[in-house]
Amino acid sequence: MNHELTPDGYCLLFNRAARAISRLYNRHLICASLTVGQYCILATVLKSGPITLRDLGDALVIERSALLRALKPLSTAGLLQSTADPSNQRRILVEMTPSGEDRVRLAASGIRAAGLEIEGRYGKIANAGVEDILLRFAGEAGIAIEAT
Repeated sequence: MNHELTPDGYCLLFNRAARAISRLYNRHLICASLTVGQYCILATVLKSGPITLRDLGDALVIERSALLRALKPLSTAGLLQSTADPSNQRRILVEMTPSGEDRVRLAASGIRAAGLEIEGRYGKIANAGVEDILLRFAGEAGIAIEAT
């Protein structure tokens, strides 16, 4: 099925694709009682180590108020903790707890299963040229993503 896509159709297409992909990942992350958004936060904090709210928001391309709302259930569940930055008491550092590390490890099988489902349905994304486009978008948004 080949559709002629015009520039004014990109918005709807990307929005629908993002929602469908999120639903797929959310279905696979039920095993870890996480949503894809929560997993992304935890994975980012795990990779970075203690991180300021500003840097975490920049990495995830999310505004501070939305980030604070997203962090609350993760903190309440004991997966993340917030502390004052020792070098600047006005800054807040977000860091992973041991329970958070365990939850990311538990989610890994769901993340892998979701990726395999995507490849099973559509083939390897890198082979379709889509990976280059997504990496460019992510790079322009300030997201550091490593191609695998």
